[in-house]
Amino acid sequence: MTEVWLNWEKASKPEQEIFGCYTVNDSWVFIRGVVSDIETDKPTFTLEFSPVYNGIWDAEQIVQLLKFIVAKHLEEINNG
Repeated sequence: MTEVWLNWEKASKPEQEIFGCYTVNDSWVFIRGVVSDIETDKPTFTLEFSPVYNGIWDAEQIVQLLKFIVAKHLEEINNG
């Protein structure tokens, strides 16, 4: 949540979006979090989970997701 707060301080957007991923052996799961109402006493944190991807069989989808996340972050840096 610290990253969300720092992002909010830089650009006071009403919602802050963060991405994450965790792996266990060959399984990959991506996570998208959205924090809204951060300036209030009760911020809202919403999580979305991807399907479980197999690192061997779903390598192309994993790379595409990683490229999307990085491109989105770079776009925000360049436009922000």
